[in-house]
Amino acid sequence: MRVASDIGGTFTDLIYLDEVIGEVSLNKDGAIANVQWDFCHQAGKFISTQGYTFLRDKKTKRAVLVVEYTFPKAGTHTVACSVQDDQGGERTVVQVIEVR
Repeated sequence: MRVASDIGGTFTDLIYLDEVIGEVSLNKDGAIANVQWDFCHQAGKFISTQGYTFLRDKKTKRAVLVVEYTFPKAGTHTVACSVQDDQGGERTVVQVIEVR
């Protein structure tokens, strides 16, 4: 996923798999510090999906850049991803996706 412009992703049934590209820091010298996902996004209200907030690798303590989520049912869903860097930059990208 290129946070600057797009949420992509692949689907297998109701499973959604996506990746945040590590080079998308919001500041020139920054690094991604946190990634949060909202798989039930409502217009203008980012509420992190439980279990998908402040995702960190247990060994490295770095932000997790790959996510897998299983939707409860097929249909149209709005997904939002919020990325923060280690210099205070933040960007949220929202996209409507179709799950079959």
